[in-house]
Amino acid sequence: MRKVISCLLATVLLVFCIVPITASAADPLTVEAEKITIVPTLDGTITEKEWGKPFYDGDPSADSVMILPADIKSSIVPKNIKLYVRWTDSDLYIGAVVEHQTYFNNYTGSKIWEADSFELDICVDSTNQAARWRTNTGYSTTDGKTYSYVYGIPNNSKDGVDGTELVRSKGRGTGVSVAGLKDKTVTYEMSFPWSYFGAGATIKTGHSLKVNFQFYLADGTKSSTYFENSTYLGSVYYGNKDGNNKGQYPVVKLIAEKNPPKVTSTAPVSSDEPESSKPAGVTVPDAPSSQTEVSSQASVSSETVTETAPTESLVEENNDEENGGFPLWAVIVIAVVGVVAIAAVTVLVLRKKK
Repeated sequence: MRKVISCLLATVLLVFCIVPITASAADPLTVEAEKITIVPTLDGTITEKEWGKPFYDGDPSADSVMILPADIKSSIVPKNIKLYVRWTDSDLYIGAVVEHQTYFNNYTGSKIWEADSFELDICVDSTNQAARWRTNTGYSTTDGKTYSYVYGIPNNSKDGVDGTELVRSKGRGTGVSVAGLKDKTVTYEMSFPWSYFGAGATIKTGHSLKVNFQFYLADGTKSSTYFENSTYLGSVYYGNKDGNNKGQYPVVKLIAEKNPPKVTSTAPVSSDEPESSKPAGVTVPDAPSSQTEVSSQASVSSETVTETAPTESLVEENNDEENGGFPLWAVIVIAVVGVVAIAAVTVLVLRKKK
């Protein structure tokens, strides 16, 4: 019986060693968004000092799902993409640097999405991906400006795309988008206020949301597959696992700030005492009151007497110094003895004369 059990255990152990345990292919990719105290300046330029390191830096053709017609050349796919996500208690921040092989976007206004551009689908409730908040941002080579639109406002019952279009501007409360173009490389910097999602109360460390990072592609030729007279040719979904109608957006998990800036103490410092005289973490007692101060009040409390006692002692010591170091009583005694001795000598001398 023991041999049978041993054989069974060995078989089970062998199975676990041979068969790898892997996550389901349907599980979405998870990335981390670090909380920040100092927010980046949204000016179309991303620096490591402002944003830190990207959570993704690579060739999208190797890590993303491509939605491209069969007759479209792969030359329209960006060579490299960098992606950033940060957050504060009030806003979500997303950045991207896209190195295009060919960059084309001569649209202005709401048609900016029909050429090279960046779409974000944000689902603050990670359990309800259908309630997405969709925005698209592009840099127009026609006038050198950024155009960003909200296409639909999310709710809990249907997809957010309901035909409503809002220009993204800080004054409208929908956040900010800024894009810059240099040598076919486009940089996007964006902020999305949590209040616009109605999710301000739930946003905290550990919260998860789903975000679709999608790049629309064009090269200036007219599309024969998607939209008549449009230059939209296809798109790239970063981190998408199944590619079926954006089936699985990557999960973005909000984490705490790793290296928060040191806060300098702003406690007031007494004007009559230098700050350096009170080292951090050390309690410095108050300076004693002047011992030479004399009260002018008629009645003196016992505390006042106690405080002035050192003054009397100090006066006596000063008098001793003035008398050659002898106490006052000793000087008096010596003087009295001297007078008595002189008187005695005088009396004896007078008696002898008689």
